[in-house]
Amino acid sequence: MDDLYKFLQLQPNDSSFKDVTENHNSGIISRKEDLLKEDIATFYDELLDALKASHEFEKSLRCKRKYMDYFLDNTGSNFCPGKDDPIFYDMLVTLEEVYSGCLKVAKIKRNIFDFTGCKQCTTDKKLEITVKSGAPPGTQFRFVNLGDQHHNRIPADIVFTLKEKPHDRFVRVNSDLHYVASIDLKTAVTGGSIAIKSIDGKDLQIKLTNIIEPKSVIVVPNQGMIRCDDKKRGDLVIRFDVTFPLMVDPISRMIINEALDDDNKS
Repeated sequence: MDDLYKFLQLQPNDSSFKDVTENHNSGIISRKEDLLKEDIATFYDELLDALKASHEFEKSLRCKRKYMDYFLDNTGSNFCPGKDDPIFYDMLVTLEEVYSGCLKVAKIKRNIFDFTGCKQCTTDKKLEITVKSGAPPGTQFRFVNLGDQHHNRIPADIVFTLKEKPHDRFVRVNSDLHYVASIDLKTAVTGGSIAIKSIDGKDLQIKLTNIIEPKSVIVVPNQGMIRCDDKKRGDLVIRFDVTFPLMVDPISRMIINEALDDDNKS
C-alpha cells in the first residue's frame, strides 16, 4: 500500500480517497513520460502494481464504510445497537432418536451484508444440533446472532425447541413410557402373555398370571426412556384395553354363568 502512495506522491495519513483518485490518472501520465524514455516494461510493471494497490485501497474503503454504517451511528460515534427478538423453530425428533441421542442438521436462510457492494444478500446456512440421549421435550438449542443482519441492529438469536413426534406405540411421561395393550376377554380372565417391542427394538414377553381388569396396570422396570441426568432408565407402564365379544351363543353363556356362580359361592 505504501508503494501506491509513493507512486501518487501522497502522504498516507493526510490523503483522502478523493486525493487518491485525482492523483491516480495524473500520476500515471507523468510516470509514463519518464519511463517511456527508459524502460517500457518497467512502466507497465509499476502501472500494474499501482492498479492492484488502488483496487485494494478502494475495497478497504468500501468495507470501512460498511463497518461504520453497521456499528456506528450517523455521527460516527460508538453506540449500543438494539437486538432483534429471538426466532423460534421446532426441532422434531422421534422417541428412538431421543432414546439413543442423535445429530440433527437444520438449514436456514438469512440475509447478510457481505461488504463487497451488495447491500444485503440471502445465504443458506446449515446448523448442527446435538440431541443428547434422554433430552426432555422443550429443550432449547440457541445459536447466537445468526438471524438477519440489519443496519444498526444486532442479529437475532436462532432458537430450536425440541419437540417429539407422536409415536405409534408409546407415550412418554418424563422418563417412563406408557403403553396400551389390547387383549380379549378370554386372556383377561384365564391369563396368557402379550408381546411388546421395546423402544430399543427388543421383543418383550409379558406374562399375565392374574385376572386383568380394565383399570389394571403392570409396571416393567428399566424399559422406559433414558434419563438425561443420570443415564438410568425409566419404566414401561402397561395399561389394558379389554375387548368384549359382540355375541355369545347360549351354550357359552350358560357355561360362563355356571363358572361365575361357582366362583361367587366359593
